[in-house]
Amino acid sequence: MDDFAKNLNFLKNELNYTQLELCAALYDMPHRTLQSWLQNEKLPPIYIQKLVIDRLEQIHQLKNDK
Repeated sequence: MDDFAKNLNFLKNELNYTQLELCAALYDMPHRTLQSWLQNEKLPPIYIQKLVIDRLEQIHQLKNDK
């Protein structure tokens, strides 16, 4: 499994988000797009991977600061 898919699955579990909640957190991205990333069927460009992981890490940090 690609590092992006592993990181995405890890952060999804850490945040305790469903796939739909994760889509909403990622600016209402299409559910099927997220599924293909989580299952490592397709990968976005590297710059999108970085933006997605950064966004989820920010959310994770905010949840931990509460």
